[in-house]
Amino acid sequence: MPTGYSCFSGQNMVSIHKAAITVCLIVFLAVLSSCAGLQNKSPEERLLPRAEEFWAARVAGDSITCYKLEEVSKTGKQPASAYVRGHGGLIYKSAEVTETDVNGEDATVKVKLSYIIPALGSRNTFNTETVDRWKLIDDEWYHHQGKSLSDAISGK
Repeated sequence: MPTGYSCFSGQNMVSIHKAAITVCLIVFLAVLSSCAGLQNKSPEERLLPRAEEFWAARVAGDSITCYKLEEVSKTGKQPASAYVRGHGGLIYKSAEVTETDVNGEDATVKVKLSYIIPALGSRNTFNTETVDRWKLIDDEWYHHQGKSLSDAISGK
């Protein structure tokens, strides 16, 4: 047999191709079923990770990620630049989502917060529990921007 040619016969090559196609099909079906599993999560199951992502971003000072999880980013009622400017009043030290309650396309999320108010000139940490409102839009949860904690503290 000349150099560079396969030592497989035609029948062996057909078997190898069938095996490769079978493996590809199995991998494709596995990936497809895992993606389908993500879509089959109930609204209740999808709310908690979104709320946790929102509050983790808030603690990290990541206003852009927070904005992407806000209802106003979906509706276009507030540009990102205005959102970022309006959320600098508090420094969040920690946030823990403690409870979720879904009622159709509306939900509430209870969150335990620790924060500092830099405008007071103090480094004291305050602790509170707050209730966030969330809205289901196009099958995804978005934080409903009502009166913020910093607005409530400052009396706005």
